[in-house]
Amino acid sequence: MSKLKQLLILSFCAVTLFSACSKNENPQEDEPDTDPHTSIIISGGKFKPNSNGWNDSIPTYWVDGIEKQLSNSKINRQWANSSAIAISKAGKIHFIASGWVDNGIVSQYWIDGTEQTLPLSLGGFVRYTAATVQDEKFHVIGTQINDDKYWIDGVAQSFPNVEAFSDISLSADGNSVGIAGRSTSGSAVSIVKGVTAEIPGRISADKIAINQGGVYIVGIQFEDTAPYSLKYWVAGVKHDLPHSSHDFARSALVVSNGKVHIIAELYGSSTTYKYWIDGIEQSLPTGVTGLKDITAFEGKIYILGSASGQPAYWIDGVAHDFPAAMDYANKIIVVRK
Repeated sequence: MSKLKQLLILSFCAVTLFSACSKNENPQEDEPDTDPHTSIIISGGKFKPNSNGWNDSIPTYWVDGIEKQLSNSKINRQWANSSAIAISKAGKIHFIASGWVDNGIVSQYWIDGTEQTLPLSLGGFVRYTAATVQDEKFHVIGTQINDDKYWIDGVAQSFPNVEAFSDISLSADGNSVGIAGRSTSGSAVSIVKGVTAEIPGRISADKIAINQGGVYIVGIQFEDTAPYSLKYWVAGVKHDLPHSSHDFARSALVVSNGKVHIIAELYGSSTTYKYWIDGIEQSLPTGVTGLKDITAFEGKIYILGSASGQPAYWIDGVAHDFPAAMDYANKIIVVRK
């Protein structure tokens, strides 16, 4: 096994271990979200004690703090935080998850909480990582057994020179679907409107964003040995992120009003949390213990993570109310009601 592949496997393990945001008994003081015209959708899950004394994780999502009831939900233990959520232009929420049931492993797919018939190609042992909806077609990426795959309405898409998919994103105007991944040569790759472009070097692309035709990627620049550093690329041009040294990292980005916002969890001898705007490091709210996702809506920046071990989200740096029953969170979507 190559050294790069070993590093990528270790990075995947780190993501799995740190992907759930658990809560404790000391919630922080929050301010309510006072905009009655904005809906905030957060996917994640809740813990359920089992007979072995452990907590099983049940995947679900919340809309404006209210848990969505998923019809015929069978999953009683989520696998590796495997779920993906997206919302269509028509306002329909698509949610897919996989996990264990009493007699094996199952994948389930819902639209607005109603279970849908899942194509056979999407069934079974799949770790779903990201999704979007374009023209009412459901795009999702994930790892099936040991192979990374990309499906549109259940039909696997073929890109011969791409061996891994890490993120999928819809442009702000809804006209372009972008995918980040890794080529067979080990370099980062983006796929936009079916066209593949590589960023040369030993790079692991983490997240992708498309804004006004520009393609933005954040990822790890690998060196011969750790520590490594995070970088971001705009139309293939590399930009540095100061104080991003790490052994492994998990990051996310969004572009708003022409500025690139990036958050990251950096893993090494300790875990640190960072936030940059156009490559300039920003202050984070006190007590941050996790950074999972970032999005923008009407000029405001929404960051999802955890504070003092409890799931939390911030709007322009101000903490807001969080669903009390949620035990971990991984994705935030903001839309106009």
